[in-house]
Amino acid sequence: MTVEVTSIGDHVSIDDDATHLLFNTADSGLYRIELITRKLLVLIHDYGIEAARSLIKEDDIENVAEEKLSELKENKFLDPLPEFVPQETSPIMFASLNVSHDCNLNCRYCYGGGGTYAGDPCHMSTDVGELAVDRLFEWCDDSELLGINFFGGEPLLNVKLIQHLVSYATERAHAEEKKVRFSMTSNGTLFTDEIVAFLKESNIGVLVSMDGPKHVQDVNRPFRNGKGSYDVIADRLQSLLAVRPHLTARATLTKDCMSLSTLVDGLRDVGFTYVHVEPLTPYENCPFALSEEDFETLKDEYDKLGHIFLENILNGTPFGFSNILRTLSAIYTSGVRHYPCGAGKNLMAVDPMGGIYICHRFVGMEDFSMGTLNDPDFSIQKRLLQAHVDARDECRNCWARHLCAGSCWYDNYVYSGAIDRPHSPRCSLFKHIAALSMVIFSKLHEKDKALLDKMFRKHEPSYRRGEFPEDERT
Repeated sequence: MTVEVTSIGDHVSIDDDATHLLFNTADSGLYRIELITRKLLVLIHDYGIEAARSLIKEDDIENVAEEKLSELKENKFLDPLPEFVPQETSPIMFASLNVSHDCNLNCRYCYGGGGTYAGDPCHMSTDVGELAVDRLFEWCDDSELLGINFFGGEPLLNVKLIQHLVSYATERAHAEEKKVRFSMTSNGTLFTDEIVAFLKESNIGVLVSMDGPKHVQDVNRPFRNGKGSYDVIADRLQSLLAVRPHLTARATLTKDCMSLSTLVDGLRDVGFTYVHVEPLTPYENCPFALSEEDFETLKDEYDKLGHIFLENILNGTPFGFSNILRTLSAIYTSGVRHYPCGAGKNLMAVDPMGGIYICHRFVGMEDFSMGTLNDPDFSIQKRLLQAHVDARDECRNCWARHLCAGSCWYDNYVYSGAIDRPHSPRCSLFKHIAALSMVIFSKLHEKDKALLDKMFRKHEPSYRRGEFPEDERT
């Protein structure tokens, strides 16, 4: 699936052999257009409206062009993008609790130092856990929906605390007429029948870290004794799949296995419905980190998988490749993002000792500390709120900025030393995936719009968007 991308000011045209699309950065709107519309918008961007009118007259298509010009105006393609004004402060609505700085795996790329974050193995105590929950309820202001994620290390090594905190937080939420949703990121090795029953009863969402088929998983994510983990996880997953059939896997991509279809097929074979793949964020001199050339190679891999993704949906056998689904959802819901995530904005990560950080990936890094549960310091929050994507020199003129929101702050920091300076190869890859996703969205819409409604029916557009009277809004 070959896609041609042409930036036109704040917008972009996306073309393949049969489809011409126009993406509006202001509201993530996607339009199917005629070539005259694209030509007119390019002329307006390069020369202004009156000069464009004169040039169009020379081509003897003035009447058609005036009609298209009215449509562009009506759909706000000629308006400057509204200025985003960041908040001064933000309530904390989500807590990522590192309940265990210990792990039974020894993943070769672990940013958390084997799960201990460069310290001694330890577990969060009941007192610290309860205080973290208390602070979440104190700092959420009037927010009615809160989130708690259990993280590690491997969080299930401290399952007794998790069970206690679920009960503790649920009781407090009931007393304060709030709702709290629980989630967990696990390596999948400890899913006993008892734990699975608890996860089901407590309605805890589970994200499983797994890298693909056996020959990949066993190399990347072995046990501490060096033995491969694939067989154990594949077996333990079955009891969870029996009660939670639509599981998500989060895979880390290294240069040893650049075939996306191999990774995705391997994870689907185990039973996962949804798969999310991210290139490895390397440590210094990491031998299996992706090179700039590898990022270019990945574009071809996404093209191949995108074709398979589309064909499977049309054939009634869809699989959830979330790297593409994210953009499809953003288009469907008019999704506009100014921050890559809630890190430090409405999310806090808490280590076993009660230290607070802007997210779980920054735990132990004092430059990104928010103090402690007993002595909080939210001064970094204002700086993070000011670092929205429209304020960044590298991002403010990018057509995809409201889809990626400037990339993960931790990835940026590792590659560039600054959280607000993105990694160019990752940016290029993201834009390629976004453009590919737009073509897929258009083809699904053209084939059967009900498919999109079914995929994203739980979402509603954030506000109504106009439609071109002639050019079909996709």
